[in-house]
Formats: sequence, C-alpha cells, structure tokens
Amino acid sequence: MHCLKDIRGTCKTPGNRLLTRAARKAYTEGKSVTEPGPEVTREGAVAPTNFASFSLDYKVMDEWHFIADRKIQEAMEDGAFEHLDGAGEPLDLNENPFEDPAQRMAHRLLRNNGFAPAWIEEGREIEAEIRLLKATFDRLDAMERRRQVDVLNRRIAAYNLKTPVASAQKLSFRP
Repeated sequence: MHCLKDIRGTCKTPGNRLLTRAARKAYTEGKSVTEPGPEVTREGAVAPTNFASFSLDYKVMDEWHFIADRKIQEAMEDGAFEHLDGAGEPLDLNENPFEDPAQRMAHRLLRNNGFAPAWIEEGREIEAEIRLLKATFDRLDAMERRRQVDVLNRRIAAYNLKTPVASAQKLSFRP
C-alpha cells in the first residue's frame, strides 16, 4: 500500500487522514494504522480533530530541546560563559551584519552626515504630507479633498513600489 500525497507532499490515507512518520511507515507496510490524524479538507486545511498523531513529531523535537538545554546547563555550570571576550561591555549595534561589506563605509559616511536612501526620505515627506492633509482636511471643499487624497494615494502607491522591504510600505490614505 502506498499513501496518497497532496500538493505539499503530506502523506494521507484514502480516508483523507494525515499520518505521522510511524503511522505512515505502518500504513505503507500494509499494517493497520491505529493512530488517526486530523481530517484534511479539500482545500488542504487541517480540521481540528485528534492532534495525538502529532505527538511523535513533537516528542522528537522535545528530546532535541532537552539535549540542547542540558548541554547549555552543563556549560554554564562549568563556567564556559564566564570569561568571554567583551563580557560586561555593551553590544555594538551600529554595524548591520546583513550589509554588504563593500558598501559599509559609504553607508556609514552617509548616515553620519544625515543622509538616508531616497525611499526613506520620500517616506518622511509622505508622512509630513499626511499630517498636513489631516490638519487641513475639514477646511477643504469636497472636490479639493478628493483631488488631494487621490494625489497622495498615487504617491503612496509609487512609494510602495520603491521600498525594498514590505514592512516599510504605507497604507493608502483613508479620510
């Protein structure tokens, strides 16, 4: 017998049940599977039924965490963490470990002289424009409000295309 695999490669029985490693092995060897997993819907979502089938996977992870915790505890008892270089000194958080080393000096010079990338400067300008529009919103007539909101939202959409990080994107202005 072979187990059925869905798009993600998850092993399931013909009864549409997920299988743990041990149950999958028993099932593929033709033995009866005594540990049913949660039902899977047609969309691939796991229905909340019996989560006991996942205990084997979590047990393995718990054993690894237990081993790691034990090793760390032994190292602490032996004093392995007591005389490290830089102990008691503050961490240097000025360096970005993900920054290209070839560009690190240029970025440091720009940052120290008050410069920022163009998309950050534009983001600051958009924030200032949002504050100004909120402050003067009640004093504008309906046609001018709509025009300024449209202009601002187009600018925000263009800004969102320029940002290299999704978390820096801005939401459209909603009056």
